Amino acid sequence: MKKIKIVADTNVLISAFGWKGNEYNLIEKCLVEEITLVLSVDILSDVN
Repeated sequence: MKKIKIVADTNVLISAFGWKGNEYNLIEKCLVEEITLVLSVDILSDVN
């Protein structure tokens, strides 16, 4: 079975690391490799 790939924007990433809501759950699924998170340099630079 193919894993789902998602692109998370800056708001999702900030929410994931600041609160334990749906965004956090999404990142958790990425960490346990249930889904694949795809990011660009532009998105990462926005978080920095």
